[in-house]
Amino acid sequence: MTRAETARAYVTEPILSALALALLINRLGDTANAAFMHDEARDILSLCLVLLGAALALWIGLFWVSSSEFGQWLGSKQMLEPVNAAYVASAAVLLINCILCILCAHAPASQKWLQFAGEFFSLRGIATMHTLLNNTRLLLKLHGLYGAQTRPVPEIRPPVK
Repeated sequence: MTRAETARAYVTEPILSALALALLINRLGDTANAAFMHDEARDILSLCLVLLGAALALWIGLFWVSSSEFGQWLGSKQMLEPVNAAYVASAAVLLINCILCILCAHAPASQKWLQFAGEFFSLRGIATMHTLLNNTRLLLKLHGLYGAQTRPVPEIRPPVK
């Protein structure tokens, strides 16, 4: 991936999340929106913990894949690092989201900036699931390409006596 493609891939989630948050604040009002985040932070935390577990499971699966022949092939094609970075970024966003949801649930709804930050990362956590699923789809597609390659058959040796 070029730098422009990488930047475009990482910039879309925060921009879409910020636009969605601005729309919600504009539609509902800042006080009602902050109160909503405060009231629903525990439920959002439950969802984010499940998503964080899924992100970590996919990341661990990437470690398992990286030690195989397919992982070495991915490394030679310069695809292992970008996929790893995307999994790490998604897990980091979801972890920050979980921490902010805990803070939003225990802080008063009058602390609007904290509530808005929690809502922003909640929206971004949902948006990052698209990245996780897209990267997993990309890995499966690359695995199909790897499996379609012809590899030399190893020489069959006679048994040792």
